[in-house]
Amino acid sequence: MKSLKQLCILLSLSIVLQAFPAAGQISESNPDSRAYNHFTKGLMLEREGKLQEAVKEFQRALEYENNPTIWKALGDLYIFKLNSYELGADSYIRYLETNPNDQRAIDISLQIFIQLKRYGRAQKILMDLINKGNDLPRYYLILTDLYLKDKKVEDAQNTSVLYMKRTGQAQEACSQIADAFLANSMVIEGLEFYRDYVADNPEEDNAELIVGRFEEARKNYQAAESAYLSVLRKNPLAHLARARLANLYITSGRIEASTKLYDGIEFDDPTEVPVKIEVCRQLSTQEDPPWQQIETLMESVKNKLGVTKDVFYYLGIAQLQQNKTEAAVENLREGYIQAPSDINILFMLANAQYAHKLYDDALDTTIKAIAQIPNSKQLYDLKGLIYDKKGDLEKAVESYETGLAIELVEGQGNEENAALYNNYSYLLSQRGVRLEKALEMVKKALMIDPENSSYLDTIGWVYFKLGRLDEAYEFIKQSLEKDETSAEVNDHMGDIYFEKGDLDKAREYWRKAIELDSSLVEVKAKLEKK
Repeated sequence: MKSLKQLCILLSLSIVLQAFPAAGQISESNPDSRAYNHFTKGLMLEREGKLQEAVKEFQRALEYENNPTIWKALGDLYIFKLNSYELGADSYIRYLETNPNDQRAIDISLQIFIQLKRYGRAQKILMDLINKGNDLPRYYLILTDLYLKDKKVEDAQNTSVLYMKRTGQAQEACSQIADAFLANSMVIEGLEFYRDYVADNPEEDNAELIVGRFEEARKNYQAAESAYLSVLRKNPLAHLARARLANLYITSGRIEASTKLYDGIEFDDPTEVPVKIEVCRQLSTQEDPPWQQIETLMESVKNKLGVTKDVFYYLGIAQLQQNKTEAAVENLREGYIQAPSDINILFMLANAQYAHKLYDDALDTTIKAIAQIPNSKQLYDLKGLIYDKKGDLEKAVESYETGLAIELVEGQGNEENAALYNNYSYLLSQRGVRLEKALEMVKKALMIDPENSSYLDTIGWVYFKLGRLDEAYEFIKQSLEKDETSAEVNDHMGDIYFEKGDLDKAREYWRKAIELDSSLVEVKAKLEKK
């Protein structure tokens, strides 16, 4: 709800312009035309900014003629110039006695009395309007809310029935009335009302759906589930009931149950896509996300009505995590087409392109992302990795240095610095340059995250490049203990054993590296030659 001052500022200009022609509506046939003279004088004083004097002139005019135009002008002056809202609303009420269809005056008066918590005054306005035949359906809805605010529950219930009848017992009407009960913390009262309504109108699915909402509000989830299932049994096309039930299952951790609600349905359900997106969001935050399940869920809605960028986002992430890099690039690119300014999609697309060895594309996407978020350490880290793969040491170093120079801001953790330190260190160790600096940086990374298997591998590899084989062996061993599925780390262990003179062990680890990643041409060459 807008504040009264905001409301007045929005409308004041048009109101002032409307006030001046009203002088012609005042009768000049009364004695000495005194009402007319005082009114026009008041308008001139108002125009000159002499507001209190203008009020007095309007009041004098009313002493001679109880004219609605004067009451309206006085109300405008109080509300829009003097900020005397209640006096202005009182003036509008007098005006509405003979002009009950002036929607603007009605809305402003109601707004004022509701804001000032004069609920009885607002109720009276609405009842007077209804009794005079101005009974718009929304008046019944507002009146219901006012009765609830005033703890007049029975009046609210009776008015609710009238509102639903005036709107044809529509689904939206049921939901709006429920919102009023819930907003006023009338959960038990609302539940009783809708239970009685369902008993009297057993064919009314909308009301039974609302019963479920109230049961949820009082945390009676089993009863809520029963209500939603009852609606679906009677009407399989009840989309809102399916959505409410699905969300109930999601919040209670029954993920499988939520997705089964959409199994086998032969019609487009507008709730299926958002529900399955929410399921995937929940699954993706688990400690060990089921990426195959996420991929399957998103594939099931990829071509359905209401598909959004989030479908391609979660589908792309799931495929990337399963090393389905080509499919990940394709789907994330589709998400980018739909939402080119979505930084999350841009970042994941760049990662997918990098993983699929589309380094030029990955660089272009990363640069676009940096243009949106120039202070992202993660983006400069990725940019450094890309330049590393492109063989441009100078630009890779520049990217890492730029990323490390960015100050941490709210929402960034020190782990982002750790990744930069690690990748920068590994770049230098792979090139065999500035190894002492590389060692210093990876030590900083391990201080931030001492259990990270990648960082343990990096420091082991730096020690290997420095010729310190015993220290290299210890750290690479620790890395493999934490993650034995890394082809690169197994390759490193093979190199250490080779330098130690144990060819059999070296070949054992090189073979394991190839089993994990058959694309390692250099490792295959080592096996053939040594």
